[in-house]
Amino acid sequence: MNKLRLTLIACVSTLAFAGTASAQNIFQMERTDGYFYASGFVGAAFPDDIDVVDLDTDITYGGAIGGKLPFTSFGFIHTRIEAEVSYFETDTSSSDPAFAFVGDTSLDNLFIYGNSYADFIWRENQAVIPYFGGGLGIAISDAPGASSATNFSTHNSIGLTVPINQIDLYAEGRYFTIYADGPNLDGINLTVGLRYKF
Repeated sequence: MNKLRLTLIACVSTLAFAGTASAQNIFQMERTDGYFYASGFVGAAFPDDIDVVDLDTDITYGGAIGGKLPFTSFGFIHTRIEAEVSYFETDTSSSDPAFAFVGDTSLDNLFIYGNSYADFIWRENQAVIPYFGGGLGIAISDAPGASSATNFSTHNSIGLTVPINQIDLYAEGRYFTIYADGPNLDGINLTVGLRYKF
């Protein structure tokens, strides 16, 4: 429960910070150019084991539609918001005879997030742009022979962006949590992706 509170506080703080800073800069009329983008990413998912059930490392991938808001905060913080859909499937196993039924099966996870990110840009033509952010949404989990479950999910992310004309190349690390009725499912994703700005 404490982990849930800490994650919620981190995500809400990120969104509130972005919103408060944005409102401040609208009032100050510190406007910049905004844009829309579409992005796609792929990488590795490292879910934590749940009790005596082992979850294997696997591939994660997804995409998002978003945009950079047309103002800046404190002169160097640029806010992006986006809607994301992502997915990973992990094989499961257990050495406990009582959980032998989980062998040779898999757990599918589909995520739908609303995200907010802060890009730190302090000079023109900056070669590398650090960013951090988070997201709130749902995870739809499905295992063979069991009904699918929809649970609340959050993530906290940090990454680096390399702008190349209309395309951004980025690398990101993410800590996610699925808040299930039983044990929560936590894990880390490491991904690389492209954003096409239009």
